[in-house]
Amino acid sequence: MPKNTVPRSRRASAPKTNTTTKPAAELPDWATKTPSECDYYLEMCRGGSDPQPCETVNMTRAEYLELKNRLAKMRGYKAAREVEHAA
Repeated sequence: MPKNTVPRSRRASAPKTNTTTKPAAELPDWATKTPSECDYYLEMCRGGSDPQPCETVNMTRAEYLELKNRLAKMRGYKAAREVEHAA
């Protein structure tokens, strides 16, 4: 084995992604419906019987929709905007 090479068994593998997509009929409501005139934010809470927010990220509607579509893709759903164009 040449110097400065990492054996194949010790190389970092690429992150696994969901390569199958679920049909539009199986999409959950959150992936297809977004109420307007709302405040949009991402929030992380501490667990327990009385969860308290420990970090909040305010965002625009466009940012929220982008994150939501990315999450849908990560979970194997066709993103909502793709379904709209496919219909």
